[in-house]
Amino acid sequence: MNIVLVGMPGSGKTAIGKLIAAELQREFLDVDEWIAATTGRDTSDHLAELGDDGFLDFESEMSKQIAIENGVIATTGSNPLRSEGINHLRKNSITIWMDVPLEIIEARVGKRKDGDSRIVGAQTMTFPEILAWRIKEYEKNHDLRFVVDREKPKAENAALLLQLLKAKNVC
Repeated sequence: MNIVLVGMPGSGKTAIGKLIAAELQREFLDVDEWIAATTGRDTSDHLAELGDDGFLDFESEMSKQIAIENGVIATTGSNPLRSEGINHLRKNSITIWMDVPLEIIEARVGKRKDGDSRIVGAQTMTFPEILAWRIKEYEKNHDLRFVVDREKPKAENAALLLQLLKAKNVC
């Protein structure tokens, strides 16, 4: 069974996903990185070329090509916005919503060298508007909710998430 992490950009899907995969000795796949490796182009390039709606369709089609078993998958923040792609990733998986407060997300994304250039909706909406748009999809597309209530070291969050997974007999 795969472990699929969903949540806003900056919620820790990749950082925590890598640690969990290493601890569980599972393959790790970051959807953003996989799309870039498969197409030879970064997410920000696809988003700039296709626009928000076109990118969401493209991302969904790309996600349907992912074939991984018993791994840890860090989705893009926008994966749940198109049902076909996220439904494919959720097959034979447990999906965890990385629920992180907006102020932490904004601080983390602000520190990135690419800023918000890879975030669907960022050219026309504020972060609170993007979160309000996406939260309905995150709520629909998760089996477990992992709430991060304050900034903590990623190793501590990974350990807490592993405890949750073990308590739910996922690993």
